[in-house]
Amino acid sequence: MYKKSFISTISLIWLLTPASVLADDYLVDFFGGKKEGTLFEQIAPFLANTISFLLSIAGFVATIYIIYAGYLLVTSQGNEQQIETGKKALTGSIIGLVIALSGVLIINSIKIWLKLA
Repeated sequence: MYKKSFISTISLIWLLTPASVLADDYLVDFFGGKKEGTLFEQIAPFLANTISFLLSIAGFVATIYIIYAGYLLVTSQGNEQQIETGKKALTGSIIGLVIALSGVLIINSIKIWLKLA
């Protein structure tokens, strides 16, 4: 139990590190004090990039899950339980992929609307 929790925590930190590295570009200039602009102008690009990054990971996971569902369906050999499991996995992964893609579309639209892109 502890090992799984530890690995999950380390993986989450590893996945979020690239997004947090961008923070110094938007929040504080360490050699010259605070950057100019409102707090919103400083934080909005960071949040938009972080959300886009997380949605791209969700899209990748959904794609892998679609491949797994296809594998279940192909290797079912007439087993009704495995066919149903494969169908449910395929349906859920397609819904997840649609949600992730629509999230990316919404975030990119907001970036354009706020002139962040």
